[in-house]
Amino acid sequence: MIKTLVSCLMAMAITSCGEFNYSPYASNVKKENLNTKSLNSVENRSSSFTNTFKVAVISDSHDYYEELAKQVKYINNNKDEIAFVIHTGDATNLGLKPEWNLFRDKIDELKIPLIMGIGNHDLLSNGKDIFQKRYGKQLDYSFVFKQTKFILINNNNWESSGMVPDLGWLEKELVASTDTHKIILGHVQPDDPERYSTKMISDTKNLVNSFGVDYFINGHNHNPSEGTFGTAKRLTAGSSFKGKLLILEISDAFGVQFEFVKM
Repeated sequence: MIKTLVSCLMAMAITSCGEFNYSPYASNVKKENLNTKSLNSVENRSSSFTNTFKVAVISDSHDYYEELAKQVKYINNNKDEIAFVIHTGDATNLGLKPEWNLFRDKIDELKIPLIMGIGNHDLLSNGKDIFQKRYGKQLDYSFVFKQTKFILINNNNWESSGMVPDLGWLEKELVASTDTHKIILGHVQPDDPERYSTKMISDTKNLVNSFGVDYFINGHNHNPSEGTFGTAKRLTAGSSFKGKLLILEISDAFGVQFEFVKM
């Protein structure tokens, strides 16, 4: 009886990869800084594109691995037009290591660079620690591709400590930008009245208006949608489960346009 129980416990502790896990809450993953590596790859791809290029935006792929695989397949089939992929967060449901690993198995099929943002579900349990080891310490960061500045900001205020979103940091990023187009990506819709105070929403909107931000793109809400946020276009990328993929097309000639492609 005791021998059988021990065998069962040992079997539960060992994953299919033969890795020994004491708890599903473990965060012992390799430090990889994948976002930095991806950004280097994005820069290397710059010469392959004119000043007209596309970007794919994914969000809320947790639990929806078949649907995510369809998005990955579409992107790979159009890799000569799509410069890179941005994920706006919620790659996991509970921030657990097995979920991060399942996501990694699927997303590693991408043949172009992936830039990762963090979602509110990703910050649960030890999800933040895993994210920072795997993708990088910075939860707020930016990069420029061609004529466009992309700003990824952690705006998951309920699940984070400190000043979140950090509007002081955001303002500095916008002040420093001389780029033709500016796109902000944050997981939560910026005018969510349950999460943000009236002042926070107003202050964010003033930054968007003052610095000519073209788009504010969020995830969190699973239905793909469009609207406005101040003078910017606001888009909800939507969950992978909804069977659509947000594609941005950016050009000197016509600015920033978008479409939701049906999978």
